[in-house]
Amino acid sequence: MSESMQRAGSCSRFCGRCCSMKSFEGHPSIIAIFPGLKENGECINLAWVDGKAECLIYDSRPELCQVFPQHPVILAVIPECSYYFIPVGDVEAACA
Repeated sequence: MSESMQRAGSCSRFCGRCCSMKSFEGHPSIIAIFPGLKENGECINLAWVDGKAECLIYDSRPELCQVFPQHPVILAVIPECSYYFIPVGDVEAACA
């Protein structure tokens, strides 16, 4: 990526795809720093309540989770993610 990108949007907090290693098969560097996994490949802190994903430690979740996603390429494996990236110049212009 030649220009700096800024994450925009917000998390819907209900899909849980970023909390499942099934989304990151083939990305061992992400899997290696994950907080902990259940047998089904989901984070140990992910719970399903009425069909919606819920982080059991959301207010104190690890930095990895707080800054997710850090790069637009990660969104390729989670196309339904509500985050998106825009060039930094576009962010600055929007705030002026």
